[in-house]
Amino acid sequence: MPQKREKGRDSGLPRIRIEYQRNNCIGAFACVSLDPERWAMANDSKADLVHGQPFEKDGEPWFWLELTVHDEKALETIKNGAEICPVAVIHVYNLENKQKIV
Repeated sequence: MPQKREKGRDSGLPRIRIEYQRNNCIGAFACVSLDPERWAMANDSKADLVHGQPFEKDGEPWFWLELTVHDEKALETIKNGAEICPVAVIHVYNLENKQKIV
């Protein structure tokens, strides 16, 4: 019987980790406009990473989310959401090779 593979794993696209330094968000909401599946507006005028988990990095509170990218369009949307941030508080990492993508 063939092994069941995780959807998207045969695509050659990486498993990624999004890291977000929420305290330094200025509330431009460019990420929310570009990628509403992963970003939401919060009541305190900052963006929230949907399903993001808190962690501490360099003594600061951050949020992270790991996911498998299923198609090139989704990966581009995630990268563009990070690149459009005017204060560069969104970072995207390839979990397979540990390299920073954005």
